[in-house]
Amino acid sequence: MGRFVKPWMPGHIVKVSSDIVSQRAAYSPVHQWCKNNVDNRMSWAFSGWSGNYEHTFHFKNEDDAKAFKTFYKLYRDKLLKR
Repeated sequence: MGRFVKPWMPGHIVKVSSDIVSQRAAYSPVHQWCKNNVDNRMSWAFSGWSGNYEHTFHFKNEDDAKAFKTFYKLYRDKLLKR
């Protein structure tokens, strides 16, 4: 197997709006949440433009996916109130 293969893919999927989530991973608060809250970088993945106006996050662990959904909903709601 290759060095960066993630055999658990597609894993637990969370779809997000491309209007909310920037594809610039280094600067997106959503990507930063994953980097800071998921134990291992190999336990999550990002697929940009997986659908119309949509990006997809993949998580190896269901608990990480659930926590991410909770964070994302709060983040999205905060942005939409501006």
